[in-house]
Amino acid sequence: MSTAITNITEKVTTPVKNLWQAHGQSHWQGLNAREQLLVKSGLIVAVIGILYFAIWAPLSNAVTQAELRVQGQQQLLTWVRDKTAQYQALTGGASQLSGQQVQGTLTQRFTRLAQQQQISVNRTQPQGNDLVVVTDEVDFAKLLRLLHQLQTQAGVQIQQLDLAEANTEGQVRVRRLQLSEAAS
Repeated sequence: MSTAITNITEKVTTPVKNLWQAHGQSHWQGLNAREQLLVKSGLIVAVIGILYFAIWAPLSNAVTQAELRVQGQQQLLTWVRDKTAQYQALTGGASQLSGQQVQGTLTQRFTRLAQQQQISVNRTQPQGNDLVVVTDEVDFAKLLRLLHQLQTQAGVQIQQLDLAEANTEGQVRVRRLQLSEAAS
């Protein structure tokens, strides 16, 4: 392997040496001392510039970008941990209530559970055996808890749910929530 590298190196450097000896050396000798010093200084500056722009700057940029990615991933991890803790706290609270069955008419059960979740309802409209509900902005997590409680505690089945994004982050508008008695 090393002999192959040596052969390749000789093949590349031999023409350069021959060219230097034929033209470069005589030209170099023709320069006065000040010009030779200027050429040497220029070569040193060029080599430093090449090393900086070809090696140092790309490595430095890559390290900076990697640090930014790590920082972003750490922020995401912190956010996920916070949201996981919130979710576990919320589902833990819902599972404690799931043993209690809510009694009354479909409208009464919905109203009672919506009040527990502090959800204000714009309109409830009975429609045959179903109930249609409309709200303005409501916290999405509270809405999910309400829907879970309606199914597990109140014996209610969700027939249709039409949501729209609200102006506030984490909030939704319930355009139409259609509920019915769960089939026994």
